[in-house]
Amino acid sequence: LRADGRTMVKLAAATPIEGFGASSQRALEQFRLEFNMALSAAPKMWAEEAGFMLPGGSLKDTYPINFNDTHYTESVATSAAGKKAQNADITIVKRKFRNAKQANLRRLLSGDFAYVMSWLQNAQMMADARVFLRNELVTSLLTSGTGGYWGQSVAQPTGIDGQPYFSASHAVNPFDSSAALRGSATWSNYQSAATPLTSSNLTNEKASAAQVASPSGREFGHRFDQILVPTIMEETARNLLSVQDIILDAAVTKNGVSNVFAGTKNPHYNSGTVHVGAPELPGASPNASDYYLVSRAAVARGLYPWIIAEDAAEEVILWDETSDFYKNGEHEVKYESVIYVNAALLFPQSIRFVKGS
Repeated sequence: LRADGRTMVKLAAATPIEGFGASSQRALEQFRLEFNMALSAAPKMWAEEAGFMLPGGSLKDTYPINFNDTHYTESVATSAAGKKAQNADITIVKRKFRNAKQANLRRLLSGDFAYVMSWLQNAQMMADARVFLRNELVTSLLTSGTGGYWGQSVAQPTGIDGQPYFSASHAVNPFDSSAALRGSATWSNYQSAATPLTSSNLTNEKASAAQVASPSGREFGHRFDQILVPTIMEETARNLLSVQDIILDAAVTKNGVSNVFAGTKNPHYNSGTVHVGAPELPGASPNASDYYLVSRAAVARGLYPWIIAEDAAEEVILWDETSDFYKNGEHEVKYESVIYVNAALLFPQSIRFVKGS
């Protein structure tokens, strides 16, 4: 304290630029540690729960769609006839994504608690962004699934069966035109008519969704017991599945007042059906937005509706104070993460698209 009452501050000797090396590395490595810890602790989101994660190190991965179906036939010969497996490969070409966070090194080293905490929180947000990217990739596929061909590639310009992923005319067996389910050579995983999420509509759509044919023409018999909805429809779905005596459907007039209180029991209460909200899915109406029915039994059997191919590792670029980025800027250090990931639609037998309006 000076004689005139003002505070006197003693300045430390300036640290040469080359003296920041170890400290900047510690700051960047701490960011990387926080990022990896947050990434490993992140729970699975809806895209990972219903799909299949295919880690790999190449830029292109291939997944086989197997159309061979196994069942017994009556023995009329001395040996059983073998069937050759028919596959249609789905190729996933990984895309390159980047994310970067930067901070002022001098503020990090000054002990500014709030600034240091913000730096570490950025690492957690980057980990969240990597998880949500998977959801976004799958969403872009689902929302354009009625365009183009299912499984289209250079080798298969018209796709696997010449139909979009969501179609009312999927072939029972693209390699065997004689295969049919109850006389029909096609089956559907698409409701194109306006079908809001109501009790009666859900009953009908679950019944229609279950009419999925195996390649031999038998019915798979999987229940469709998961509703994938945009968040604007979550309350509608929750009420439809969890309120025991929700009043439904029929309109009546009592004492001159018209209402919908018909006393109908909720047939979906305790039915085992669950709902999953997907913030990435578009929707503008609480009951008339587009939604999807998913068969968890089909997914458990390996009929994944989509696949996510992602390199487990990441390319990390560290911009410390030895870089031109630091020297030519505002003494900023930067952590840049580069990942390779993409998604592709797989088995339409496990999902049904329902138009809400």
